[in-house]
Amino acid sequence: MVVSMGFKVMDIDGDGLVTKEEHAAYFYSMNVPVEESKKIFDVMDTNKDGFISIDEYAHAYAEFLFTEDPNNEYNGFFGPLVD
Repeated sequence: MVVSMGFKVMDIDGDGLVTKEEHAAYFYSMNVPVEESKKIFDVMDTNKDGFISIDEYAHAYAEFLFTEDPNNEYNGFFGPLVD
């Protein structure tokens, strides 16, 4: 449920896919530098179709939550980590 709610917040037009523009708008709304959006979007878009699907979002969210690797590529899920 948390995953689907988070995805719906990003999916502004409700078409079931998050575009680069929608993802950048989400980061902007959270006061995260939009340049960071491009970095994590490219990581999350695992099939490289230019969109983030709910499955790609769920995978990225799980990686972010459950990794213990400080270098995990999904650590930027909500923007850069701070010390």
